Amino acid sequence: MLMDFLVMQDLGSNIMFDIGMSRDPNYSFDLLTLYESGESSIKGSDIECPISVCPQYDLPLSKPDTAVRMYLSEYVASSLAYVTQKSGLMAINLGPNDVPSSSIVKLNTDYLRGAIPALYNKYPGRNISIQSNVDSSPTVVFTPKGATVKASGLMHVFVEGVTKQVFMLTGDMQSSGVAILDNWTLKGQLFYINSTWNILQSDIGLFPMAPLQFLMDFFATAVVIPQVNQKLSSGIALPSVQGLKFLDTKVSWSDHYLMLDTEVEYKPKVG
Repeated sequence: MLMDFLVMQDLGSNIMFDIGMSRDPNYSFDLLTLYESGESSIKGSDIECPISVCPQYDLPLSKPDTAVRMYLSEYVASSLAYVTQKSGLMAINLGPNDVPSSSIVKLNTDYLRGAIPALYNKYPGRNISIQSNVDSSPTVVFTPKGATVKASGLMHVFVEGVTKQVFMLTGDMQSSGVAILDNWTLKGQLFYINSTWNILQSDIGLFPMAPLQFLMDFFATAVVIPQVNQKLSSGIALPSVQGLKFLDTKVSWSDHYLMLDTEVEYKPKVG
């Protein structure tokens, strides 16, 4: 019966997930332990996350206290992050029309007059657009407190009427992650912690970054994290069988893996 589940899953946006197990399921009387270490890939591509970026860790062999226990390796999240970045899905653009009219933040040079005077002096009354991308695979680490995700990227800033970028920033962003179970579908959700940015190139000279930190925080919380969470919203369907209902499921974290414990109720299909 355990083979009666979706082995390859389409997560959307050309991302495929292989449910692969790191070892065979372990049966002990009426207890079952599963060892999930599935890999993500780009549809139609043979790109795989290298071991230096997505290390594999041994999963525990301890017996469960509930009917079913699943260990899910940190590798699952690392592999997904790797192929998502490689496929270009971590590129995010933001323009004036993407900012709600009720927002105190405005994407124009007048609004940034106090933070970057040189920008306003050279381009007064111009709208601003931002193009950002993650330039390497994010680092995902599971700990007893949950997941931590760190990403490095570039931010290109343009002003209306100028084809060349006005300045470019390089930065690092850190977020925390939680796991949510929805009918035995595992979904991730990120929460912004902080970011640091530095000037990599500028046509308006150097300027202090401290006055811009509020804009960076706004961009992360209002644009980047919501878009990432939207892409994570489909989740991963975990191994199951028809007629099996999971009860009182609990999620707990450890170093390099998370653990799902659940009781079950089985009602086989009739006819």
